[in-house]
Amino acid sequence: MKLRTITGTTASALGLLALFLTWPVGAHATDVLRRHLTGTWGTAASLHAGATGQTELLLLADGFGVLSGSTPPAVRRDGIDDGKAPPRAIIGFPLRATADGDTITANQLPLRNDSSIESSPGVRPGNRPFS
Repeated sequence: MKLRTITGTTASALGLLALFLTWPVGAHATDVLRRHLTGTWGTAASLHAGATGQTELLLLADGFGVLSGSTPPAVRRDGIDDGKAPPRAIIGFPLRATADGDTITANQLPLRNDSSIESSPGVRPGNRPFS
């Protein structure tokens, strides 16, 4: 049997192969929440259901999520029901959750003041019409 030395490209390829074989599985390496803790929880079927305000929490396995809520539906002052769903105000914010045993801690993620963020008509980022 003749032995050869490994040089150049072959050594680089073997080094990369060894690195990838020892690398942790990426699909589960970033999961911080157990599977039964992920998903969507809400006070009703949707943010538009019912006659009261609703709250909804979405958590992903990597810990990122959104907490959102809606106001009760608007009531027409004239009492007429035109068959359309009344409007609601809906607001939400991004969060990052971590689990320590049976305790989940959620922290709000900072919001960027970025001109590329879309906002409602007539409201510009940085404009505070109600303050």
